[in-house]
Amino acid sequence: MSNSLKESFSSYIKSKHIPIRAVIQLTYRCNFLCLHCYETPLKGQKIPGLSLNEWKYVLSLLREKGCMFLAFTGGEVFCCPYFTELYLYAYDLGYKITIMSNGSLIGPNIIKVFSQKKPEKINITLYGMSQETYDTFCRNAVAFSAVLKAIKMLRKKDVNVTITFISNKYNAHELRGAYSLAKQEGCGFAQYYRMRAYTNGDKSPQTLQLSPSELINVQPEAERKVLFQKELLNKYDRVVGFTSCNAGLTNLSVDPYGNCFLCDSIPGERYNILTSDFDVAWAKLYEQRLRYIEVKTACSKCENYTHCGLCAPTLIMEYYGYNEKPIPECVFHNTLRTLLGE
Repeated sequence: MSNSLKESFSSYIKSKHIPIRAVIQLTYRCNFLCLHCYETPLKGQKIPGLSLNEWKYVLSLLREKGCMFLAFTGGEVFCCPYFTELYLYAYDLGYKITIMSNGSLIGPNIIKVFSQKKPEKINITLYGMSQETYDTFCRNAVAFSAVLKAIKMLRKKDVNVTITFISNKYNAHELRGAYSLAKQEGCGFAQYYRMRAYTNGDKSPQTLQLSPSELINVQPEAERKVLFQKELLNKYDRVVGFTSCNAGLTNLSVDPYGNCFLCDSIPGERYNILTSDFDVAWAKLYEQRLRYIEVKTACSKCENYTHCGLCAPTLIMEYYGYNEKPIPECVFHNTLRTLLGE
């Protein structure tokens, strides 16, 4: 599809307010207890989530409303006891499916399913390149070898895999090894380096975040400028609001209890798909978008605002209110200055 056709399609979807993408949080359960995980306060909840049949109803309804793309996430998706059956149901409905996983629970049975009915992509989060790092950061010492094995098995079956490395103070020395692994196995590679506050507002994970100079210095040479120039240095037209976020416009999330919402950074009300009229709920999510996302903040005048990755809700929850001064230690600008040697 040409860029012009993609833009036309995107414009049409936005103008019609079609919920084309959904993030499905199957469970809050996880076999890791990572130090940085913003969902830490949600893990271990005793409230039962949706049944398989209830999830099937949700996916059928979303498909009926125009949804084409699903991202299955958690918690850890493979902690869901009926994941395989639900995946096959979604696949047969014609969804394009991305799976977000830590990779440690992917065994031969899952590999067999994915080799026959391939997802669009499996995004495996890599937390380090040693058992020691997995022990201290993920608090699961035996997981590292299982993750490596899963990556190799998936690639052997020609399943599209992207490795996302969570760069932080615990594993910065292992970033280059992760990059080499991705290239060796023919995987895509990305990294995430901003540590989010917990969903309850606790900002302690931010102490794990690398400084701009630390972040630049640990990059593989091939990635050092690509990371910050390719995406961040190009100039695009800036408009009010965080324009790259389509939550409430074409995207929505659904939690393990069937509640649709914008994202975990927004304190707005959630609406249960099984008990609410979906069209009414979808309209209310758009109202929340106008209230929480398409707003002016202290950073709105920055020419790099649409690239920095800090949406209005995150700015408010983790840094400051709407009308205060911009962040004194702006991660984006400090990184940019470091990269350019200023």
